[in-house]
Amino acid sequence: MEKFKIMGIGVDSTSDRPFVVLKSQVVGKELILPIWVSKIEAKSIADALYEQKESRKKRPATHDLILKIIDQLNSQVKRILIQQVVRNTLYASIVIFDHSLGLERIVDARPSDCLVLSLKQNIDIFVASRVVQENCFPAAFQSNKRTQNLHLNKLFLEEKEKFSRFLKEVKASDFSLPPEAS
Repeated sequence: MEKFKIMGIGVDSTSDRPFVVLKSQVVGKELILPIWVSKIEAKSIADALYEQKESRKKRPATHDLILKIIDQLNSQVKRILIQQVVRNTLYASIVIFDHSLGLERIVDARPSDCLVLSLKQNIDIFVASRVVQENCFPAAFQSNKRTQNLHLNKLFLEEKEKFSRFLKEVKASDFSLPPEAS
């Protein structure tokens, strides 16, 4: 397992889908793990990022209720685990320590919910080595005076390869003109 941190949210220009950017916290490893989420999930994550950066709380949301219930049960979220990918779907868990019983409980959860909890409570995120090997790519930063732009090279190369494959396989007969009005 490797420790990661949420760096921000972006939008995939080809699919118009939001994604969260996680960055490895292992010294000397500049790895990025993108996690695609729905627009609703992205809103929850963006709100949590805003709260963290601005030190301001918005109205309590479902994630706040979950954390309050965990606290009322004399428990605490200890860490987030992103354990595997099955058919392009990430699987994650929340590790909760029950102070009354002195034991850890592991609860399956959507990665997006785990990320929100991580932001709200400053909880560590750990990603399984296999997920890192198969889904991360090197971060390439290009700096100028005003911004640091994150280049998602792997995504670009994958899309370029898909488009090249499409161009090689496409035939004129794949397209048809609409019937002319009589």
